[in-house]
Amino acid sequence: MRGKVREYSHQSRQGIIRGDDGADYAFSELRWEAPGPPMPGMIVEFDARGASAGNIRLVSGTSWSWLSAGPGQRNRTVAGLLAIFVGSLGAHKIYIGRPSLGILHLMLTVLGVFLWVVPNVVLQDAPGAALLVCLLGWAAVFAIYYLGRTMVYGHSREEVLQPLRYVFRWPLALLRWTWNYMRRTQQQAEVEGPSVQGCLLNTVSVTVFVFSVIAVMFVFYVLIMLAGYFVIAASIGIGVIEGVIYLKKTDAEFDHVYLESKRSWF
Repeated sequence: MRGKVREYSHQSRQGIIRGDDGADYAFSELRWEAPGPPMPGMIVEFDARGASAGNIRLVSGTSWSWLSAGPGQRNRTVAGLLAIFVGSLGAHKIYIGRPSLGILHLMLTVLGVFLWVVPNVVLQDAPGAALLVCLLGWAAVFAIYYLGRTMVYGHSREEVLQPLRYVFRWPLALLRWTWNYMRRTQQQAEVEGPSVQGCLLNTVSVTVFVFSVIAVMFVFYVLIMLAGYFVIAASIGIGVIEGVIYLKKTDAEFDHVYLESKRSWF
């Protein structure tokens, strides 16, 4: 009879096959004759023995996918070493069969590189390009923040933007104050007519405004640099911590927690 492995427990080494007749057949790993350990979703042929299955073998052309790792299919030590040394690239997540988490971890590292390494190392001799990268970096951070809160947590637009008003309040207030100061001095100079004092006021007001803009841009440049640095550090740190946790567990615990139960992080 042909059927599909519906579930399998590495701890008990017992599983269930749903046959083509719609019935469930229990089986033990001792009855498993196919190469590699059992894994849910496999198409198999077996001999029905009442409510049990025996002589279980894979259907021709069927094999287990390395992206769908199950218990017993991944080495704990290899996963731990991958996490410690190349965890920032998401290699350990891909190895244990969680490619989506691996890509997410890799994107975290790429974001850090984009925010810190590119502006401060690659483009250190091109401040204009570095500033553009920083602006794009802030746009990327905002997009991730906005999409994360709206799509993942279901927050409203008002809830998402409320914290940003506090963040941008002081730079906007500074720019508004310097702009108003420049306008007032220009109006005062127009009333007094051409004079040394009027020209001086105009020069001072424009200078104050320009320096205010530069100060705000510099502060945000430093913030984006620090954000990139800490993102990279966090990405590497997560890999190292997970690698140590992997290595401290027994093989059975590792299989149960990360391959069978599919725990996402730590």
